[in-house]
Amino acid sequence: LYDNTLMVVTSDHGQALMEHGYYGHGTFLHDEILRIPLIVRAPKGRRLVVEGDYQSLVNVPQFILESAEGGGDGSALSSEIAVAESFGTQQAPPAGLAPPVAQKVDRVRSEIDRPLKVAYRNGFRLLVDPSAWEVLEFSRDGRPVDQGQHAGDIDAMLAELKRLGGSTPALQTKDEALSPGEESAIAERLKELGYL
Repeated sequence: LYDNTLMVVTSDHGQALMEHGYYGHGTFLHDEILRIPLIVRAPKGRRLVVEGDYQSLVNVPQFILESAEGGGDGSALSSEIAVAESFGTQQAPPAGLAPPVAQKVDRVRSEIDRPLKVAYRNGFRLLVDPSAWEVLEFSRDGRPVDQGQHAGDIDAMLAELKRLGGSTPALQTKDEALSPGEESAIAERLKELGYL
């Protein structure tokens, strides 16, 4: 069983430990929240191929399906551009907060507790407000970078974000991820292969 088992270990998000003045996760799009473990062990001693700079959780379902069908060299996990998003909590702040806490909550809400999107490419990080596709940050290793010198990277990242999500706050909703027919077809294929 062990030799025939595909193992994927990951998490849904990281955790901020006061690196940016905040503790926790949720609506934050800091690297500490977005960069998470992805450990994959292929069955039957197959070696996996790591291509490109980024391995994306968005690609894990396709990789699992390829592996179940006897393929899946790992290249399906790789992306030239990696993306993430935050919907914001869209909740009213709690009533009765002490004035200093209420001020911090208001500041957090205005800065980061709103729909935002981020893309990574060639080591660059692009943070945008999707309501107007305003660039809020363009950086490398946490340092601002001259946008004029890297227009090609910015254009490619913006195009990918727009392709995935248009001007809506979500890159992909659960309902859009797979149509019922696609989900049913995948389930049937996995049953045929003995996985369900």
